[in-house]
Amino acid sequence: MHLSQYTCIHSINQQKTSRKVPNCPKTMSITYNSFLPLPLLSILLFITIAPLSTSAINSSYWQGTVYADIPEVAPEKAFSYIADYCNVYKIYPITASFCIKGDPQNPKIGDRRFTAVFVNGTNVNWEKHRLEKLDKDKLSLTYKILDDNVFIDYYRAALTVLPPAAEKEGSLLMWHYIISPVVGFTPETAFQLLQSLAIQVAANIVNVSKST
Repeated sequence: MHLSQYTCIHSINQQKTSRKVPNCPKTMSITYNSFLPLPLLSILLFITIAPLSTSAINSSYWQGTVYADIPEVAPEKAFSYIADYCNVYKIYPITASFCIKGDPQNPKIGDRRFTAVFVNGTNVNWEKHRLEKLDKDKLSLTYKILDDNVFIDYYRAALTVLPPAAEKEGSLLMWHYIISPVVGFTPETAFQLLQSLAIQVAANIVNVSKST
């Protein structure tokens, strides 16, 4: 399902940040053949749910919402993979993920996870995330980046699994994001990359569901 088939939020402010970010390669190669630029790779690897409070949004941030179909997987089952907070390596194009605070079998607000992507077999991009919201009834989860080595000052994501569009089976992934500007990238680039990643993650959910 193409994004154009939905009414998508793409409210962005193109004010630039003063932070200096070293030049990064435009492409990379990892296990999942991701084409995501390095500074944005890790933030695109994770989805999060539930609406974000507008009071917490700085006007200079970029924000938007992307969608992806999850064919033949019911919303509750699709969300179970996303809610497996510390084991997102199963559905995201990353090398590893694990809990650094909390019980991986019983995720709760405040849990922290570590995620890593090995780049070209030598370098490692890593992030630490905090679970901000988890609503299993509304099939929603929200997290934000606490620390990283990929030059992201602020990133918060909210992901919701919705019923499918009319006359379709399965579910629909809605991914809302807020990110501080990154030098060398544009709001449009971030939007396109996040849309592409949402489609990839949705496809991974389908594949994992077939094997379990």
